[in-house]
Amino acid sequence: MAYQNSILWTMMWFSLVPSRKNFFA
Repeated sequence: MAYQNSILWTMMWFSLVPSRKNFFA
């Protein structure tokens, strides 16, 4: 369950902070 929650957080993070996407990519 924790893994699924992590994915949701990541998706939300990228949605709220698109600029961070370049940092990870």
